[in-house]
Amino acid sequence: MTPKYLLILLVALGFRAVTSAEPITNTSAVPGDKCFKSMGCPSLENSFCSDNEKCTCKDEYVAWNEYCVPMIGTECNYNDFKLDNTICNDGTCQCDYGFVALSKVKCVRVSKHGEKCEHDIQCSCKSDGTCVTEDPYTDVLCVGKKCSCIEGYHYVPEKSTCVKSAQKLGDNCTVTDSCLPIKNTKCIDDQCSCPDKHFVEEGQCFGGIGAMCPNIGENCKANNSRCGFIECQCKDQFVELSVKQCIPVKKRGENCLINKQCSCENNRRCYLDEIYKDLICSNTNNICSCSEGFHYIPEQDSCVRSTKAIDDPCTINDNCMLLSNTQCNQDKCQCIDNYFNYKGQCRQGLHSGCANNSYCSAVKNSQCIDNECQCIDKFIPISTGICAVIASHGESCQFQEQCQNNETLEVPYTELVCDGTCSCSNGFHYVDDKRACVESSTAVGGNCSVNDHCGRLTNTHCWDNKCSCLEYYYQQQNQCVPGIGARCSGNCQGLNSICGSNGRCICAPGHIFSAEDRCVPINELGENCEMDDQCSCLHQRCDLKQPNRDLVCSGGTCSCPANYRFSPKSKFCIHSATDGAKKVCRCGTGQHYHATGCFQTRTLDERCDSISECFVTSKYDSVACIGNKCVCVEGFEKVNGTFCGMLILACSRAPLLTILLFQVARAVSSPQQC
Repeated sequence: MTPKYLLILLVALGFRAVTSAEPITNTSAVPGDKCFKSMGCPSLENSFCSDNEKCTCKDEYVAWNEYCVPMIGTECNYNDFKLDNTICNDGTCQCDYGFVALSKVKCVRVSKHGEKCEHDIQCSCKSDGTCVTEDPYTDVLCVGKKCSCIEGYHYVPEKSTCVKSAQKLGDNCTVTDSCLPIKNTKCIDDQCSCPDKHFVEEGQCFGGIGAMCPNIGENCKANNSRCGFIECQCKDQFVELSVKQCIPVKKRGENCLINKQCSCENNRRCYLDEIYKDLICSNTNNICSCSEGFHYIPEQDSCVRSTKAIDDPCTINDNCMLLSNTQCNQDKCQCIDNYFNYKGQCRQGLHSGCANNSYCSAVKNSQCIDNECQCIDKFIPISTGICAVIASHGESCQFQEQCQNNETLEVPYTELVCDGTCSCSNGFHYVDDKRACVESSTAVGGNCSVNDHCGRLTNTHCWDNKCSCLEYYYQQQNQCVPGIGARCSGNCQGLNSICGSNGRCICAPGHIFSAEDRCVPINELGENCEMDDQCSCLHQRCDLKQPNRDLVCSGGTCSCPANYRFSPKSKFCIHSATDGAKKVCRCGTGQHYHATGCFQTRTLDERCDSISECFVTSKYDSVACIGNKCVCVEGFEKVNGTFCGMLILACSRAPLLTILLFQVARAVSSPQQC
């Protein structure tokens, strides 16, 4: 040993001797150092000087790297020195994340299933406090320096624990985890079984239709299936028969096994709702068809309820398809336009198109006319399927139309009504020329607007909106009877009247018209009278400066008027001042002379009772009283109100004016006779 090293050794020994003999208070102690109880262990926290005068760590602390540090699971401060792989968490010393306490003074790394290990605690799921280890589960152990399950158990990753393993389908179980070694199984009714949407084949469970699958587009185990969106589905144009089999879709009329094969949902023309229903696979013949009481609609590829007869309820036209020529109208199956119900079928009716009469055969009394079914002559259309005979007043009828007038009726005329026969309503009567009815006026003097209102009252017409007697007729009770001037063929009813040669009632000889119903006698001076005209002497007058006057009825007696006197010789009343003067015989005002006397002057077209009243300046035989009217006779024509000119033949060369002037000259030159 060299002197240098000896010197160092001696210094050290001397220093040790000094320190052991007397504590040094300015030096930090470490666990196990010599100490004095009176002084403790300076600067060694969490320690004390033991009875054997050694620096010792307090309870729940342990000596580590010259320090007293907290044991695992004891209280700590963040500034404390700590054991390896520990942390102070919420004032408690714990193993750091990923470590587990092997003891109070050691944390070992946690190992996962299948990783290396030294101790069981490294593999335990209890290290994080979340696992279940009750039966049938058990903890993972360190077996052969590897975290593993014991024999007969398998690892459950989701639970980080081991569970008792089932070996085959049908083995007993209490939890589905026991069935994990058998693919696609679950614990059902305490046995490992295939769940829904799975099927058994060769002792294994396979995912069927609807089961989850990993690879989109790949085939699934079920026949005719593939992996769709995360689950197994039948391929296009196939439907599920069972969880392990897809069968092809079928069309109407094809053989089938299940309803779904026939469903219109398998194509793009499907419109199912409350009306349209799907095809089914018939139980009787295993063919795709509609349910009983339904029929097929090709456009919808579906079925609708069938109506069995015309007028049965419906919702849409398709309900009526089995009934030819029908449509759904007002919620009933009814015949289309121009068709009608003929013995339960809709047949062509009136106004429908046709090519020959056979098209119209369902409508009696109809024919194909101008390519349209129409009623034959004398028949009228009542409805699409009925042609009824046109009925006249009093003839039998079934329909109102049979009695109708084909022309538009004006007020006040109304149609006949059908009441078994064509007749007028009560209070109305029939008018032949109108082929219609009009309200009947019930009494002479009743209201009216047309003559036909008075049709039930004989010899009346409508005058001033009242039913009045015709001209020359007069009212007797509630009838109009012929009077003076009326047409006659025998006796006349008017007092003192006879049927004249002209076929009209006239006053008997020696009588004069008083009213329509009577004639009164012509009386002489001094005889009883009712009116002036009775006292007349054929109305001839003598005139000097003023006309002579006829007799007048004064005080009920025929007498001459004032300032006149009766002339026995002439039987006229003459003015007193003219007695003995030269007199001229002349007719009175408004009269003219003809043949035997003076007559009321009537011009052409005016009313007359005899030819004597017709006054013309032409030849007298050129005029006649015909139909109570003054008219020119045949061969003459009216020139003005008092002249009938002779008709000139086409071959005549005489000017009309010359002939007219000649006739006027002759008429003027004819003298009047008294």
